[in-house]
Amino acid sequence: MFVPEVFALPPAMRVDGLVAVKRPVILHAFTREILMRGFPTPQATPAEIARPADACLGALVRALGAAPPDDRQKLDLASDYAQQRIRLGYDLRALLTEFGVLRAIVLDALAGPASSTDVTQRVADFLHDVMVEAAIQLTHRASGRMPITSALTPGLASVRATR
Repeated sequence: MFVPEVFALPPAMRVDGLVAVKRPVILHAFTREILMRGFPTPQATPAEIARPADACLGALVRALGAAPPDDRQKLDLASDYAQQRIRLGYDLRALLTEFGVLRAIVLDALAGPASSTDVTQRVADFLHDVMVEAAIQLTHRASGRMPITSALTPGLASVRATR
């Protein structure tokens, strides 16, 4: 995936600022890619496609900055993402594919001197955590079961701490 470079960025910009500045370009590339793939439905508008991804990027900016979201906020974000995608007719494969597209575009946008292995891992971990929670919420809601209220995020964090 290619995210066009349209901004001249100061070399010392923090990564949360970089994501915030590149957010419109990331959303445009993401929306274009999802609409080209034709899922969930050709009737989905660009705004419907972009809305939960935009919320995810906003939370990512906070996660990389001074006020990271807590596990409850991540779970709420994932639950909202899943609920909106269910309304659009997504199945689990579409949701996971979409998160893969979002992750690739975000990491492409951050590639270069401003991105370190640590930053790349933090971004990938954040998006992975939200994806896992959204997938769990989607499968529970699609099966008619009540959404779960406990997050996997603490378990994933403890696994990462042992790396």
